[in-house]
Amino acid sequence: MSDKGKEKGLSAYLTAGLMFPVSITVGLVIGYYLDHWLHTSPVLFLVFMVYGAGAGFYHVYKITRNSP
Repeated sequence: MSDKGKEKGLSAYLTAGLMFPVSITVGLVIGYYLDHWLHTSPVLFLVFMVYGAGAGFYHVYKITRNSP
């Protein structure tokens, strides 16, 4: 494999590694602030955590499926 191919594969896996925790964190933050605003604690916090985790798994799957 050429150096360019290795770099492309490495960048895809690094992106996948960062995408998962970022997706969960964004979901948690959105859920926390909506719960605080609407006084529904912890319902939306948990809902958006699950959505964030689902989005993270989807993005990791999509990135690793298309990588070399």
